[in-house]
Amino acid sequence: MTIRAHVLLSAATLSLALSACTGDDPKADGEGDGASDGATDGTTDGTTDGTTDGTTDGTADGTADDGAVDGAADGATDGTTDGTTDGTADGTTDGTADGAADGTDTGKSDTGTIDTGIFDPPTGTGRVRIANLAMLPVPTTGQVDIFVDGVSATLTLPFGGGTPFIDMPGGIYDFDIVPQGGIIEDSVAQAARVRVDDGAIITLVAAGFVEPPTAGDQPITVVQLRDPLSPPAAGRVQIQTLNGAALATHNIVDLWGTSPDCTRMGTTPLQSGLAFGAVGSLTELDSTALNIGVDLGRDGTIDYCFPMNPTVVDQFVYFFVTVDAAGNPVLYMQFADGTNREVRASAGGPP
Repeated sequence: MTIRAHVLLSAATLSLALSACTGDDPKADGEGDGASDGATDGTTDGTTDGTTDGTTDGTADGTADDGAVDGAADGATDGTTDGTTDGTADGTTDGTADGAADGTDTGKSDTGTIDTGIFDPPTGTGRVRIANLAMLPVPTTGQVDIFVDGVSATLTLPFGGGTPFIDMPGGIYDFDIVPQGGIIEDSVAQAARVRVDDGAIITLVAAGFVEPPTAGDQPITVVQLRDPLSPPAAGRVQIQTLNGAALATHNIVDLWGTSPDCTRMGTTPLQSGLAFGAVGSLTELDSTALNIGVDLGRDGTIDYCFPMNPTVVDQFVYFFVTVDAAGNPVLYMQFADGTNREVRASAGGPP
């Protein structure tokens, strides 16, 4: 077994800029046109028409909808449904459903005169770590640089490399995967709008081929994981698995608990039908069962397994199943304390 050492991410982070815009609507308006708008037209909007919007009609929202500037359905200037600048559903900048930047459904001035809540921006400090299982094409080094909000984080990771946890102020961040020495325009994958709340524990895993070499091989993606906040029972271990093996032969696999000689244990897989990029359910096990077998054909036969030595106990562990550039199976383990371990596969055993 090989233990890798990894580099740290600098503490510098970037603030997320929120923008607002105003402007006159190019559509329907006017104060007395008698057709689609105006103060007293009695058709679509205005202050007293009682139909679609305006200050007294009690239907949609806005302070002077369809009469003063926007000429559509709601809000001050967006011209669509609500909010100040998003032009879609609500909120100031998210452009989706609500809120200042959350893209969900609670924002400042939802679709009614009384909103469902007030947007609560991230505060405090969260923890983030990053693992690289991405397969870059030859002749690149296989190493990647990490960018945060478009700026280099002065961090380079080899294949299989991972950072310890990095404390980050509460906020919403974009994380980009860039081939070593590149600029943000060279980004090959992104984890967009990652929300870091107070106390959050987040793991980002880049996996897949930047240029899939054969049909069925999987393109690069970034998987976002949220670590559990409750520890396992005494003498036991919590595991969560990720299928990060991008070869077509590994598109969907079963994972089994095995004995140290790769003999299958039990009659039910730990994880069944785990597709590439998919994350298995959180599972709590006796530490003695912490040997993982991979069943490529999903027929109960262990093709190869990863023996755990020393035994892991009393903690949470991520298991990232993947293959290296030579096609050799590798298991990368990430522990709750931020450390990492690489385990090479043993040959498969009897079912």
